[in-house]
Amino acid sequence: MVSKGLLKVTVRQRIEGFLMSGDSQDLLTQKTARDAGRLKRSATGFRQGRVVVLDAEGVHLVAMLYWCRGCMPSNPVAEAEIAAAEKLFRLLSPGAADPVPRVVRELRRQLRREAAETALGMLATAEAQADAGLADQALEVLRGTLESAPTGDADIPDLLHRFSLAHRVRFCILGHADDNTRAIELARAAVQRGGAEHHERLANLAGLLQNRYTLLGNPGDLDESVALSREGLDAEGDAGLILHGAALCGALLLRHQNSGAERDLNEAIELGRTVLAHCAPDAPKRAEVESFLARSLLARHWRTRCPDDLEEALSLSRAAVRDAPTGSTFRTLMMGNLAGVLRDRFGVTGVRADLDEAIGIMGTVLRDVPEEHADFAVQLGNSGVYHRVRYEQGGDPADLDTALPNIEPITTSKAGAPRRTVESLLTTNRQRSPATSRPHRRAAPTPGTGCWSPTRRSPSEAAPPLSLPAALSHDRGRSPRDRPRTIEVPLHSSRPAKPGPGVERSEL
Repeated sequence: MVSKGLLKVTVRQRIEGFLMSGDSQDLLTQKTARDAGRLKRSATGFRQGRVVVLDAEGVHLVAMLYWCRGCMPSNPVAEAEIAAAEKLFRLLSPGAADPVPRVVRELRRQLRREAAETALGMLATAEAQADAGLADQALEVLRGTLESAPTGDADIPDLLHRFSLAHRVRFCILGHADDNTRAIELARAAVQRGGAEHHERLANLAGLLQNRYTLLGNPGDLDESVALSREGLDAEGDAGLILHGAALCGALLLRHQNSGAERDLNEAIELGRTVLAHCAPDAPKRAEVESFLARSLLARHWRTRCPDDLEEALSLSRAAVRDAPTGSTFRTLMMGNLAGVLRDRFGVTGVRADLDEAIGIMGTVLRDVPEEHADFAVQLGNSGVYHRVRYEQGGDPADLDTALPNIEPITTSKAGAPRRTVESLLTTNRQRSPATSRPHRRAAPTPGTGCWSPTRRSPSEAAPPLSLPAALSHDRGRSPRDRPRTIEVPLHSSRPAKPGPGVERSEL
């Protein structure tokens, strides 16, 4: 039988080891629980003559052990351990309003904060490496810290915000709408509680509302996102320019694509340039701002046909890929955006190298985006369209064979109604040579610009916009005025291709 003195030494060593290193492995073992139970029975059953006397030192050690075990988010019976510790502390101070020493309560808060910081580090790694398993672990840690926080605790707003960030990271990795919905609920709760770091919570909620707009198409989400970002800018000024300016750029761009309002597009471009000028080369938000600005310039290019906007959009898209975290899903989506801009430039200039580069990039995108990600089908469809266009130029059956299965996932409209699909066009064109697949019409110059503008389809032929899940995809939500209806490609001829009037357009 182990003596009480040895039990005290053993329990004290485990508590000190935990407090010094933060390692909870020894603290949560069954052996530790058994030792605590023995010491508790011994310390509370000590008899001196005919009077039962408490061993205050032993009771305090057991109470501290239970308290430390209860502070562990990974402990499934944490609350029961905390209750047992409070009961023992009350034995030592029966008349006190709060029998738990203040330093002990502060210990719980400190451990909770350390666990939340650890979870943030896990989330940063999960986002950079697109590791959904690590994001799940961080979610569990944050769930435990939030559940262990007493009602009204000052740390609750910050814990809600971090819990929201964890769901947002997992949404970015896997694209599950439920994660974004839960993240919005938590972000709203954090914003409503106010407190320190309120501006970060506003920016988080604004970005989540943009994600939901891309999923559900509710313009009210965009209006709320714009209002939240403006509130953050007004409150923070230059200090919050990068954080709130990036979110506002994205919201204005999406609202322009929804309504066609030119003032939103112009403000997004002007603000994007300002924010980018304030971003350090290694700023975490730099790639996001570059992407928003690139997409805004591309939208203006499709309105004005100005080649300078297209070239700047391409340069910024390359920069966004370069500055995005290597291995992250975010960087993969940036690569999809870059491929889209290259395809658009091929449609204007007819340079085959742009189309080849876009197809090569899409191969990497499809390899790196998880198949269960909500954006996978759209990226697959984009790759199919690029192969189809190249088939019309070179006549390689391998391009057509690649295009057909890839386009299948996006051959239904949002409402599920049947429509004339790209697959049907490809199936028909399989019977004809690339050069005779359809008549070619010459593009007419846009008055006052000197740029060649593709002929637009009639409204009855316009394909409905695709709904994309992530916040940064190339063709998301273009308004009918901005979405290119045709793509300009060079004539199938032995002569070198020339941009401008000597081009064919293949209507997608």
